[in-house]
Amino acid sequence: MKKVIYILLIPIIVLVVLLVQYYTDIIIGITNEDIAKFIKQHNIQDAYVKEADANKYFIFSKKRVFVYEGDKYSETKDIVKNDITFGGLQKGNVGLMIENEDVLQDANMYTITIDQEPQYYEYSGEKYVIVQDERIWNPTPELTLRFTDRLGNILYEETL
Repeated sequence: MKKVIYILLIPIIVLVVLLVQYYTDIIIGITNEDIAKFIKQHNIQDAYVKEADANKYFIFSKKRVFVYEGDKYSETKDIVKNDITFGGLQKGNVGLMIENEDVLQDANMYTITIDQEPQYYEYSGEKYVIVQDERIWNPTPELTLRFTDRLGNILYEETL
């Protein structure tokens, strides 16, 4: 009788352990160790990591932007215009690596315009920005990015 109980109990224990592991991975999402491993595997130098959400991270590095989503990632062909790199373009997201000194020092707002409809965002001098706007779509983003200062002067404007 005890043998039968153990034979039935062992698969149940294994199943419970597997379910706990599965749900833990879903709840915890991507860990710092996962990101560090990805950066090392892809030999990414001078990486800066920024979280888009619990399961999506942008990894910025010298004119390259990766979007890391755990078991998948993308590396986009980045576009550099007047010292701002546009990369990691996906539906609803684009990463910006800002090296334009006027923008870094003086801008306090940026605007994304798609289909002649602007969306306004506060800006506080970050070098790395993830723009999240469901209107953004790859492969043709068709957007205009504009940075302005406190007086409303345009410091930067580019259309992709």
